[in-house]
Amino acid sequence: MVNPGNKARLYYSFSVFGSIMLLSGVGLVCFSLYAVYKNLYPVFFWEKTRGKILGTVQQYDSSGEFYVFEKASYEDKSGNQFEVVSSTSAGTTEADMPSTGEVTIYYNPKNSKEAVIFMSRNFLPIIMLPFGILLIFLGWPLESKLE
Repeated sequence: MVNPGNKARLYYSFSVFGSIMLLSGVGLVCFSLYAVYKNLYPVFFWEKTRGKILGTVQQYDSSGEFYVFEKASYEDKSGNQFEVVSSTSAGTTEADMPSTGEVTIYYNPKNSKEAVIFMSRNFLPIIMLPFGILLIFLGWPLESKLE
């Protein structure tokens, strides 16, 4: 049993700790759901086509390091040719990316220039979702914590 004089202090420490965990969990869940939605929206609502890898594109960040992105060409239903650069990097060397072959591309049927190279290797949002749910569960206020 908790001493009644210390009950308010104990409740305050639980509420601060619980609030931090709860807010962190909600943030992780929201980020995860948004990232999954952003990655899966083209899969469900855009047109699927095959594209040919043209090569790689190097882009430098502010610290001077470069990342390698795939560049591919694709054709829409009208037969128009377009090029797309992947939105995520798979490495920092060209050896990390295939230089030839085919990839799956999803393009917006209303605007064929808007396209993404589908990459199923982005598992971070899916991995973070259970951790966010766990933090919400651990930070949820319970009356039984004080008894």
